[in-house]
Amino acid sequence: MYDELLAILHNAKKNRIPTILDVDDLIFHSDFIEGFYFLDDNPKKILEYKSLLYNIENTFHNVDYLLGSTPCIASLAEQYGKTSLFFRNCLLQKHLKLYGKLYMNRHMFSKKRIGYFAGSNTHDDDLAYILPVLEDLFERDSEVELLLMGFLEENDFTQKYSRRIIKQPFGSYEDYLNELCSCKVIVAPIAKINNFSNAKSNVKYIEAAAVGVPVISSPTAEMIFSIDHNTTGWLPSTLEEWAQSLDMALSGDFAHYVGECANHHVMKKFVCAEDQFKNVLQAIVESHKDKTK
Repeated sequence: MYDELLAILHNAKKNRIPTILDVDDLIFHSDFIEGFYFLDDNPKKILEYKSLLYNIENTFHNVDYLLGSTPCIASLAEQYGKTSLFFRNCLLQKHLKLYGKLYMNRHMFSKKRIGYFAGSNTHDDDLAYILPVLEDLFERDSEVELLLMGFLEENDFTQKYSRRIIKQPFGSYEDYLNELCSCKVIVAPIAKINNFSNAKSNVKYIEAAAVGVPVISSPTAEMIFSIDHNTTGWLPSTLEEWAQSLDMALSGDFAHYVGECANHHVMKKFVCAEDQFKNVLQAIVESHKDKTK
């Protein structure tokens, strides 16, 4: 299959058709594997990722452009000699009615439910980073619940508090948004901040904010760009600050009002017009025509 991809890229170059590698993570070069803290020095996992990155790196070298979801990705690609640009993740207009319905139908949070969403099997270390804070919170407040959605392994914490932990697999996009709405606050911890984590997008913030749910996130580059600390969300840097942020979010109606501020923010700043992405691609095509004249 990879040989077929290389043949397509070769044919495109022969016919002066621009090729673009669209990247949503820092995975286009094998050098970056050193920043994959989630591998935990596991030889089998490291070998699997080296194989994956080898093919992606070859693709990277054979395309004309890289389009990243964050400035960090585009900047690093430029350092590796590739003409690059970025297009941040955004809310699509086709989903605005759904966001609006869920936002308007939300109620003042009656449950102290914290949500954590793992879109791949690489986030166990991220959740583990704040488990000491969560355990202390669970001990102090018997009303606190934790919703876990996605790809996560069992651990001592989830076993100990199994009666207060709700586990859900990913389903449809609307199912995911409904689960977001069941939470008082969403957590997005990062175990280690480096180039790999700074390359991650703000999608957890904008999707939660779209339905009026605030986010507590580690201060990665895109979250710092997106979140106004204590106004549209929280950006704790230490476990002590994580504890303070969670206490604030779970007290009274504060999360509700922060969620409102976050919603107004993303609806103003992070909604894409349907043709916005198309215009970016068209600009690349026009630029490529000039280069190949």
